[in-house]
Amino acid sequence: MYKNKVYVPETLRESTLHWYHHYLNHPGGDCLGNTIKETCYWKGLSNQAKDFVKTCEVCQQYKNKRMYGIVPAKTIKELVPWRTVHVDLIGPYSVTAKQIQPGSEIKEVELKLTCMTIQIFNQTWLSRYPRPEEVVCDNGSEFKLHFMTLLIDFDIKPRPTKAENPQGNSPVERIHQVVQNMIKTKQLDNYEFDYINPWGEILSSVGWAVQASYHSTLQAMPTQLGEKMMLLQELIQSFT
Repeated sequence: MYKNKVYVPETLRESTLHWYHHYLNHPGGDCLGNTIKETCYWKGLSNQAKDFVKTCEVCQQYKNKRMYGIVPAKTIKELVPWRTVHVDLIGPYSVTAKQIQPGSEIKEVELKLTCMTIQIFNQTWLSRYPRPEEVVCDNGSEFKLHFMTLLIDFDIKPRPTKAENPQGNSPVERIHQVVQNMIKTKQLDNYEFDYINPWGEILSSVGWAVQASYHSTLQAMPTQLGEKMMLLQELIQSFT
């Protein structure tokens, strides 16, 4: 151990980088290095992580080379964990699979309908996490009518973005770019999809990677931020 972190000997550093890079679905060099730093240490870790990503054939072939946009500054209230939820849909995506074998949160939506949106949001978020004070969404039809009724019934303030301020939902738009890159690194043309639930394993893997990766804005992994489930009482936690 070194300063309460696992000291990785030189002979194991390459395999450590490979393991993290694979299971975090091919993050960038900074994200890879900062995530490993949460538990491990060796001199030159950050530079080696960046060099490792530059030589990854999957990253070079499948990931979008465009730089991620900067997330706008937030108010103090918005920085409190769990108070605000941003929701949005991306896709649809389609792939041609060579083989099909029978038999954070990211969820597959079969139809872009408001009834399906409220069902998934209720089951995936409201039934599993502390109740937010507000939900930010765009003006898509899937976030109107019954979706707004659901929020009001749960005493959650709807905060739809305005046409003159589309950046209002930028946090989730930024995550879309990350998710798209992670999905591409799965090399879907050669992926053996499950017949019953073709996207389940992929989305679970991507969702875990997003939650377990170091976030430069939060200066922590999303899973390190917590609150009590029943009441909005923050757990005091400092990050250096």
